[in-house]
Amino acid sequence: MKTTLLLALLLASSSAPVRAAQCDWEKLTGQDAGIKEKQMLVVRDQQAWEALWAKHDAGRKVARPAVDFSRDIVVAVYLGEKTIGGYKVDLELLADPLEPASRLVVFYREVAPARKFFHIEVISRPYALLRVKKVATVVFEADQRMRIPESQGFVNTHPVGRVQAFPAVQTLQALQAVEPFAGR
Repeated sequence: MKTTLLLALLLASSSAPVRAAQCDWEKLTGQDAGIKEKQMLVVRDQQAWEALWAKHDAGRKVARPAVDFSRDIVVAVYLGEKTIGGYKVDLELLADPLEPASRLVVFYREVAPARKFFHIEVISRPYALLRVKKVATVVFEADQRMRIPESQGFVNTHPVGRVQAFPAVQTLQALQAVEPFAGR
């Protein structure tokens, strides 16, 4: 009886129409996108989102996540087709220090599987989709990571004795807090 009921519920749910999921997602990642080419995209409206999802989903009928494009956009990074599994997309977002409300920089990196492990030979298409607050400009930067070290001054002493300077971004952030030059 329980098995029959469970089977009936499973069949009923699989034939139900696909609806958009609620707006409670921030990031989707995986290795099975329908998009074969390496590309970085910004989706700003519902029509473009539906078109991208149709290509991304590739006929699997996975529910398209809902996005409120009046306040959010979708940033997508596709790594293209790979011949082994285990690849992933590593993303870091940084609001432009000079234009934090209108410009977003997306740093992305292709992370290959560790060489010491066994890899299954399978076609994979790694991706990452992010729902972020609406900004006017999105810039993609490949193969870079930005981390601002914690320190009290402009120079940070590395644990092994080397000295490294803060990234230029922190300097720009400090300059932004200072009053503009009178000559401007």
